Amino acid sequence: MDFGAANLSGLMAGFMTVVVLIGVFYRYVLGDARVWSEELARYTMIWMVLLTISVGVYRDQHVGLEIFVGLLPKKLQIVCLYISRIFMLIFMFILLYYGVPMARRALFESAMTMGVPMAVFVVSIPVGATLTVLQIIFIFYLEIFGEREINIPLNKRAKRDELRRLSKEGKSKEIEEVTL
Repeated sequence: MDFGAANLSGLMAGFMTVVVLIGVFYRYVLGDARVWSEELARYTMIWMVLLTISVGVYRDQHVGLEIFVGLLPKKLQIVCLYISRIFMLIFMFILLYYGVPMARRALFESAMTMGVPMAVFVVSIPVGATLTVLQIIFIFYLEIFGEREINIPLNKRAKRDELRRLSKEGKSKEIEEVTL
């Protein structure tokens, strides 16, 4: 699921770039603005971001208050990690709760310049939320049954201290893992 969403997001980023370049070319080189390009790029970006949220959740690469959490003992860091995941689950369920009816209503609306049903774009909200909920549940499952190590992101200070400790102990393989 992570691999597919990451690849699809990458394709969307490339597609969005091409659409923006086409819009710029038509506007500034040919002097004939294509109004659909801005709208298509915007909706592609929304799809891309909502898909990428689930990828970031699975890889533990979301922005957080690592500077504060990093100062806590490891057990409290784990508690904070699980609390943040629970809040993410709650937020994603809220997105689902409001996103599904929004997508249904959007069936009867069309995009201003493209004439495509808005549901094509609005459905990205419940799809992204569903993928994220599934990723969080999958992470909980893997961590509970010991198939995945609990990943506490290191803040810069903790990362520096960990690198110093490992270099003193001469553990080059572990140093590579910390720096990745």
